[in-house]
Amino acid sequence: NLEIKNSGTFQKEGAIPSIGYVPEIQGKAFSMKPGEVSELITGDSPGTEASFIIKLKEKQPARQETLNEAKDRVGDILVSKKSHELALMKAWDDYYALDLISDEGMGLDEICEILDLKLVKSDEFTRKGFINGLGQADEIAESVFSLKPGEASNPLTIRRGALLVQLDEIIG
Repeated sequence: NLEIKNSGTFQKEGAIPSIGYVPEIQGKAFSMKPGEVSELITGDSPGTEASFIIKLKEKQPARQETLNEAKDRVGDILVSKKSHELALMKAWDDYYALDLISDEGMGLDEICEILDLKLVKSDEFTRKGFINGLGQADEIAESVFSLKPGEASNPLTIRRGALLVQLDEIIG
């Protein structure tokens, strides 16, 4: 599905309203002229799940943000940081529960159902390759490749929270 979004104003560093933090867009947008349309931009950052084509409507000169803008931005940062901390704490709780329950001989599907966790299986990937749903995630790939088949990782931090991974098999 093609979705057209108007992002509104954004800075060179930081999240793009209604899209999120995609450094590839910021890098391209700030090198374009108003009215220009980009080639296809594919995010290489963990968590990027889409490709983009952007049209730069205008460039605004840099300015000092107002107190209200700063309050909103700082509030958003604090909420994001706290939710990230809570996600990581939950992931550790789930990790310990997973360890306890796995001794019962249940499969990962059953364990995730009991713990009310979303189980997502990735396609095959290489140590330095693209991981479907995460993008280029070298740290996660390194963690996965350090596991033995059937072994689960410690919680891993990603931009949107935390995740647990289990290695099913190593191919070739």
